[in-house]
Amino acid sequence: MRKLLTLILISSSLFLAANAQEKSRRKERFYETSLLQNQETRLKFSEKVPSNTKAMECMPEATFSNAPVDFSAGTSSNPSMGYISAQKVEGFGFPIGAIRFFGIQGFFQSQWIPLNDVDPLDFEIKFYEDNEGIPGTLITAKTPTLNHVDTDVVYEEGSGDFNVFHWDFTPSTPIEGLPDIFWVSVANTNPDTWFLWIDQPDGLGSAARYNIATSSWEILEYDDSFGICIVPAFPDSESPAAPGNLTVTPTVGAIGANIEWINPSETFGGDPLTELSSVSLWVNDALTAEHVVNDPTIGANENYNFTSVDIDPGFYRFTIYGSNSAGNGLKVNQTQWLGKDIPESPTNVLLLMVGNDAKITWNAPVTGHNGGYIVPENTTYSIIRMPDETEVATNLNALEYIDNSIPSPGNYLYIVTAHNEEGEGGNAP
Repeated sequence: MRKLLTLILISSSLFLAANAQEKSRRKERFYETSLLQNQETRLKFSEKVPSNTKAMECMPEATFSNAPVDFSAGTSSNPSMGYISAQKVEGFGFPIGAIRFFGIQGFFQSQWIPLNDVDPLDFEIKFYEDNEGIPGTLITAKTPTLNHVDTDVVYEEGSGDFNVFHWDFTPSTPIEGLPDIFWVSVANTNPDTWFLWIDQPDGLGSAARYNIATSSWEILEYDDSFGICIVPAFPDSESPAAPGNLTVTPTVGAIGANIEWINPSETFGGDPLTELSSVSLWVNDALTAEHVVNDPTIGANENYNFTSVDIDPGFYRFTIYGSNSAGNGLKVNQTQWLGKDIPESPTNVLLLMVGNDAKITWNAPVTGHNGGYIVPENTTYSIIRMPDETEVATNLNALEYIDNSIPSPGNYLYIVTAHNEEGEGGNAP
C-alpha cells in the first residue's frame, strides 16, 4: 500500500500537503466505474429471500455454515464474464469432505436472462492461500461437473423467474493441506450459461473477485459474503493428532530450509497416543513424500534439512502428519518463500528542502518482499516524480537523492523503488 507524500513548491518554499481534491475526483470516478461494472456482473434482487426458506440450509455436518437465508444479490463467476468470485474461510482446521454452494443461472444480454433448465454445469473450484486479505498462491483446484438441486425459491425479475439452486461437491479424496486461513473460488466454465453466486449479508468471512482483464483480486465493495457450506473430513479418532510447533526456517544464501516439529503425543480423539508408525513430510503437491521418519518416538523433537539444486526461488508448502494402524492423522502445514527474493520497500522516506530543490532520503530494506533473503549491498533504487511521471534517477546505490530538475511550482510526490538481481521490489513515496 502506497502512502503519499506531496511536495508543494511555491516561491522557493517547500511544503508537505495532500491533494485532497484530486483524491476526491479519483474516488468519484472509481465509484462511477464500479456502478457500471456491477450493472453487468451483479444482479440485485428487488427483495431479500425469506429467512424461513427450509431448502436454504447447510448440511448438518458442516462446520463452516454460510447458508444464504437473507441473500439480496448474485455475483457472476465465470471466465467468459471476465470475473471469478471467491470466499474467505478462517479457522476451519480440517481436510474438506464436502462443499455446498448456492446460486442462480443466467446470461447477460442487455439485461439478465434466467437459464433455469441448463443442467449440469462445469465448475472450477480452487483453493488459495491468504495474501494480506486477498487470495494468494493457488493450493489446489478441482473441476467437477455438477447437477443443480432446486431450493424451491423463485424470484420474479423483469426478465423472468430465476430459480435458486444449490450444488453439492464431494471430492473423491478429502481436500488437504489447507492453512488456517484460505480462500475458495467457485466459477462455472460454460460459455453460454453463467453461474451467479448469491450472497449472505453480514455472513462469515469476506468476498473477493478476480478481474481477468487486469489479473488482479479485489475485495468486493459491498460487505457481503457468499452462500457456501463446508463439511470437514475428520481423521479416525485413534489416529495421531497433528504434529506440534511446526517451524520452517529458510536457509540464507541457498534455496532450502530447516524444518522442525514435535511428533504427536495424543490421538485425534484426545487420548494418549500409544502407536506411531511413521511421520511424513510432503512438499507442495509432490506425488511422494520428501522425508519419512519410520518408528518415530512419540512426542519427540524432529528436524529435517530441505534443499535441492533443481528448484527455483518461490513459495513452498510443507505438510507433516503422523500415521498408525488407524490411518493418517491430522495434518499441519506451513508455507514459506525459499531462496533469493526481491527487496522489500524502502522505509522512513523523507522529503527535505534544499534551496529550491527536493532532497529525498530513505532507509534500505533488509528483508525480501515475500519473506526470502536478499543481499543488501546488491540493492539499487529508482525514483519517479509525480504527477509528471518523470524518472529522475535510476540504478542508485546511495540512500539519498537531490532533485534539481523541478519544472515549476506545484504539487509533487516521489516514489522510491528498490531493485536487485531478482527484479523490481517494493516502493514507497
